[in-house]
Amino acid sequence: MGCCFGRPERSASGPKGTEKLLDPGDPDYDKKMSELWGGPPPEHYPRCWEEWPALYKGDGKVALVTGGTGGIGFYIAKMLAHLGYELVLPVRTGFDEEAKGAVSAIKAAVPQAKITIPTKPLDLESLASVRDFAANIKQTLKKIDLLCLNAGRGGSSGDAREVTVDNIEAIVQVNAVSHLLLGMELLPLLQASTASRIVSQSSGARFCNTAGGLRESKVAKLANLSAEGEAAQADFNAFHQYQLSKACNVFFTTGMNQRLKERGITNVKALTCEPGFVCTGVNIQHNLGHSFLGCLDGCITTKSLHNLLGHHAADGSLPMLMASVDPEPDISLFYQPAGGVKGMAVRIDPAVGDPPKNAILDPANIEGSEWPRDSAEVFWKQAEQWTGLVGK
Repeated sequence: MGCCFGRPERSASGPKGTEKLLDPGDPDYDKKMSELWGGPPPEHYPRCWEEWPALYKGDGKVALVTGGTGGIGFYIAKMLAHLGYELVLPVRTGFDEEAKGAVSAIKAAVPQAKITIPTKPLDLESLASVRDFAANIKQTLKKIDLLCLNAGRGGSSGDAREVTVDNIEAIVQVNAVSHLLLGMELLPLLQASTASRIVSQSSGARFCNTAGGLRESKVAKLANLSAEGEAAQADFNAFHQYQLSKACNVFFTTGMNQRLKERGITNVKALTCEPGFVCTGVNIQHNLGHSFLGCLDGCITTKSLHNLLGHHAADGSLPMLMASVDPEPDISLFYQPAGGVKGMAVRIDPAVGDPPKNAILDPANIEGSEWPRDSAEVFWKQAEQWTGLVGK
């Protein structure tokens, strides 16, 4: 899979293979993350581990974290267990050993942790799998207090277009469409909670501002997310698809909050965050030197960029964690590292931006960005057609 510019860095980390290279149950998992992907050790996560239990209590609450058995999601899950949440960790088919390692590591750090591995796998490349997984969860749980939509995959500008079994472009389906379906399918369990929240993992890629010119074409590409037709496929760029999918994570949140309001549902809130420039295999999939900077392939490796600018996956987990435990969640705010690249998690107003130059590009800036006002509905309309949620 993939060709030309994407192949050199993707060879070690295809979309379904990245996490298999590391075992979360390894006592040196933190260190090996840095050794494999580059970047520094955790800086802020250890302090939060010490301080947050006195500030945030999750006792009696149930949290479901997609992608929670490796990378950023593993650190999200471990902290939530530390705060007292009962964990539900979905597993992809073929990733049972990773799940066992994650459970072992979390229980080693939090002996009293309550962790459920559902009997049904969750494969985001299949809408049927999402429905089957959700049906199983609805049979086994009485409520969900926190739904962290964290799982995702990357893509390089040199990768060929892939479609799923549902004939939807794979990056958009995995990162955005299947998560929308999962959120809607699990809404009854979220409503059963006194106060629940859905937190979506976006990215700085949501600005759609790269050397490849997506800023000029993003409106047209948003209207054809699956890149259907000869013209769209001739202009296909997998990294653009990733960027659009991360904008769609924001559009999911906007559209979900609007639908909750229309239905009179006041005990469920949807929030959005981004982890910053995190040193994980997803960026390796992007081949960032070429895909983001427009350099000739091999001139700048993603690992070298990680070493220069990135932060550890543990620190990258903190914005989603902050959105999960914020005692006064505000749907107009966004959670990210200070400055948007690395650092401690903060709440920002997208209309102001952090840094301010990003406000015009940010789809989370609903009223003041250069995105058309109907962008959320453009995404939802396509997703509802694909998932059969039209009118539901």
